[in-house]
Amino acid sequence: MKPENTTEKAFDYLDQAYEIIFAYCHDYEKSRPELSGLLSHVENEGFVKDSAYYQLMGTLVYFISKSEMKNTPYRNLLPRNPFVEHNFKWSLELDSYNPPLQYLYGLYLYDTGKFLKAKSMFSEIDSRYFEDLDLNDRAIKIKELIVCCKIFSDDSSEDEIIRFLKESDREESICLSDLHETLKSNSKYHTEKVCSALKK
Repeated sequence: MKPENTTEKAFDYLDQAYEIIFAYCHDYEKSRPELSGLLSHVENEGFVKDSAYYQLMGTLVYFISKSEMKNTPYRNLLPRNPFVEHNFKWSLELDSYNPPLQYLYGLYLYDTGKFLKAKSMFSEIDSRYFEDLDLNDRAIKIKELIVCCKIFSDDSSEDEIIRFLKESDREESICLSDLHETLKSNSKYHTEKVCSALKK
């Protein structure tokens, strides 16, 4: 049967996936039934195999896989999922400028403990994309995750962490939850000076 659904339809389904996640306050375990239902629905429809389709499929399976592991990568590492990787890679191959997908792929790599690859992915993101949409918190989150990747890779320093904390625009009380969790897991960088900078 000839595929009928287009890029626009794929992005509609992507929006639905995020709406489910937001509705459950990023509780992937509670989101799983609805996400699985959405995935089944998508699989039963004909789609043009374009960048949006691969992004949609990778995103849904990634979100569903996160329901099986809590607090990744701090308590557990998310198992590597070749299907997710294949779809994210193909999506970026077909559309190399896709900051939202680069961010999501970076998160997947981060969750699976591939910190050097995650840092590389986060570093390639054009943060101006999010800044132009007034999503400054996302731009800060990307910088935060790069620092976290460097800490996990033992390639950071006390000065670098403090410099990030000083340079970050925290006027809106942005919660640097990933940095807090990363420091708990890496006592070498959880110094008195860093703790003091975090409290400011």
